Amino acid sequence: MIAIIADDYLENGPIPLALALAGFEACEIKSPEDAAGRLGQYGPHDCMLVLDARSLESEGDSKSWGHLLDDPRVAAVVVACGEPSPWARALTQAPHRILLENPFDAAAVAAAAARASACAPHRIHRVSSSVAPDSKYAS
Repeated sequence: MIAIIADDYLENGPIPLALALAGFEACEIKSPEDAAGRLGQYGPHDCMLVLDARSLESEGDSKSWGHLLDDPRVAAVVVACGEPSPWARALTQAPHRILLENPFDAAAVAAAAARASACAPHRIHRVSSSVAPDSKYAS
């Protein structure tokens, strides 16, 4: 399964490595349009979103992220470093949508991704749990 990491804060650190070690292919994107492109390319059954709750609160991006999360087939982990908005809470009510609040670490994000993918309303395809040697996350 491809974990679409949708925030600079989340992609610069141990979270992509933890996701890769948990069997996800970490894919970093910069915008809702990039995420929509990946979802269109691979389909919601092979992708999940990992995004910061602040992305949902910025007025310019909220409608685009909201549009992606309106698709009930898309699994997601929404990470909240502060108090999440009521809208972020509402978007994560389904079993395949996880709201992860502080305190958390990279392992908690990977565990939430595994829970969300296990509860998805469709069959999840997992990639190998080993990190490819040419991956930027390989040591």
